[in-house]
Amino acid sequence: KVTEQDGDIAGMTYDVDKVVYLDITVSDNGNGTLSAVGVVSGGNNTFTNKYDSGLDYTAAGGLRLSKTLTGHAMADGQFTFMVTPDDKDSADKLGLEEGANEFKSPAAADGETAFIDLLAGKDVKFTQADAGKTYTYTIVEKNDGAAGYTYDAAEYTVTIETVDDPAAAKLTVTTKVVGGEGGDKTFTYVTDVPTLEADKAVVPFANSYSATTGEAGADVDATKELTGRPLEEGEFSFGVKYANAAEGEDDVASATNAADGTVSFGKFNYDTDKLKELVAAQKAVKGTDAQGNTQWTIQYVAYEKTDGLAEAGISATTPSFGFT
Repeated sequence: KVTEQDGDIAGMTYDVDKVVYLDITVSDNGNGTLSAVGVVSGGNNTFTNKYDSGLDYTAAGGLRLSKTLTGHAMADGQFTFMVTPDDKDSADKLGLEEGANEFKSPAAADGETAFIDLLAGKDVKFTQADAGKTYTYTIVEKNDGAAGYTYDAAEYTVTIETVDDPAAAKLTVTTKVVGGEGGDKTFTYVTDVPTLEADKAVVPFANSYSATTGEAGADVDATKELTGRPLEEGEFSFGVKYANAAEGEDDVASATNAADGTVSFGKFNYDTDKLKELVAAQKAVKGTDAQGNTQWTIQYVAYEKTDGLAEAGISATTPSFGFT
């Protein structure tokens, strides 16, 4: 009875269940010699072993895109990315189609990074058969030309290479991401070695949104009334401050009255950068309206500069008022 004993070579599967019987017949030839004849029974007399080193690429971390939009919340499916394998082998390896594969961004808050899993629902594994091969992909963002948005123009080349270590039965799969303003990045997965979240392969994209009122700002006007005598042009001075302005903080705007009592503070113009600064300074509150559109609420105080009025026999019955 012949069997193979289990061994300890990493990655090796031993044919321990195989049994071969060897019958040996020894005969005396009558001339002082013996002859021995062996007969194998039990079918196939070949012991077959298998060496395998593998790595579950999906479980190790896979390949993701990241998307960050600043200046505006990101709607589901708002941005489109194209992943194009270099050849059929590259497409097959990650379960992609040949040619451009389209992926969409998920919803995310303003400034929040969202991830797109390129291998969602796919079980991608590498084996020693992949050693020495290079799989290559080109990844870009589609520019839809939406008003106010700056798209990421980076073109990334992603390569995946495998090195086999037979002595340890381990694979090292290296994903290189080349391109973009952040510089080239390398991500490495090793058989049976857990991958930290920060070390998982990511291709980053960043967009921004900006908007401005331009010349169509908000007209801010007031009216000055004087009782007891006619009003003279430029006789009274006024200012506008933020409602929570610190002591001594400069006016946002200032004006004097016209002869008919009109006080014009001009147009209040805004852009998203200025509004972001106002929110940070707690002078504006960012929210959404009933339709889900972003809006900012800014509270001001308009006031009359009363220095010298008492000496002229004038008292201000409404020295200030707030407005939003």
